[in-house]
Amino acid sequence: TGLLLLTAFYLYQKPLSSENDLKTIYFYDLPKISPSEKVRIRGFLYKTTEGHLILAEEPSLKSCCVASSQKIARQILVRLREPQSLEETLKAQNAILLEGNLSVLPDGDGPHGFGYFLSDAMVVVI
Repeated sequence: TGLLLLTAFYLYQKPLSSENDLKTIYFYDLPKISPSEKVRIRGFLYKTTEGHLILAEEPSLKSCCVASSQKIARQILVRLREPQSLEETLKAQNAILLEGNLSVLPDGDGPHGFGYFLSDAMVVVI
């Protein structure tokens, strides 16, 4: 019974399998990430005039700075797993936590020259 209790304790303490694959990163980690990783990252969500969602490390960016060449290295293009109403989040400009598959786009191949793309993203905390 001791082994059974120990096994039950281990299973209870072990995070969900999807949690094992997630890596919490920060914007300063972007240059060091692998070409594709499941990540969790906190930032501020913006929408470009073309309708692209952008996660940035800075709050209260003016529209001229979202997807600008001076700031793009510290911004991530985002595609949500499921369409969500984020109008309140966009207006409030609170930090949010996203989970998804982060890819490095070679030579800034993304729209506007983005080098990072978070696909299949979910809002975890607003």
